[in-house]
Amino acid sequence: MDQQGTPAVEYPVQDGEPMGETDQHRDELQNYAVNVLLDHFSAEPKVYVSGNNFVYYVEGDPKVVVSPDTYVVRGVAQKQRDTFKVWEHGCSPCFVLEITSKSSRHTDLGAKMSRYRDDLQVPEYFLFDPRAEWIGERLRGYVLADP
Repeated sequence: MDQQGTPAVEYPVQDGEPMGETDQHRDELQNYAVNVLLDHFSAEPKVYVSGNNFVYYVEGDPKVVVSPDTYVVRGVAQKQRDTFKVWEHGCSPCFVLEITSKSSRHTDLGAKMSRYRDDLQVPEYFLFDPRAEWIGERLRGYVLADP
């Protein structure tokens, strides 16, 4: 219950679903993407870098959630968090990187891209295909025209 006696909304930290990734996809994400960005922004106290945790963006509705592989939020201090709630910080990610594959490309270009673009207004969305299964150049970026 909150201070007004309303039942508190629970925002889960996991969905119980296993993450299906190859070792290469996992290594690219954990050992490179997040760490490179953490290093790049290490001198900036108000830049949060994370990945594979839940980003909730509609207060009161825990079903409205995304889990970017890697993301950056400007204006928010770097610290350990279980989840990221947009309304608590007053800002959304400014950069999202998804590690993509031939089997995930339709979701990455469809539902995920739509949520990042339309719902969260993420200015920069990148897809990295470590095996060049469908992105020959391996990295493809999209920039929101009018963020």
